[in-house]
Amino acid sequence: MNVSTVIFWSSEDRVAGGGDVKKLFQKLKNFRSYKVEHFRHIDFSFSYKAANSVYKKILQVLNE
Repeated sequence: MNVSTVIFWSSEDRVAGGGDVKKLFQKLKNFRSYKVEHFRHIDFSFSYKAANSVYKKILQVLNE
C-alpha cells in the first residue's frame, strides 16, 4: 500500500527521538517530515507553541 505520510518530529523528543524517527524514515517510501525544534513529546499536544509550530502546518498539509 502506498500512503502519503507526514511526520512531525523533534530530536529532543525522548519518547520517539531522532534515532527512532530516522529508522522509520528508512522504512517509509512516500513521506514528508517536519522537524520541530525544541519540542518534547508532550509539547506536540500541550505546548502553547504547538498552534504555530505544528497545528498550522498540519492544516496546510491537509488543505493541499
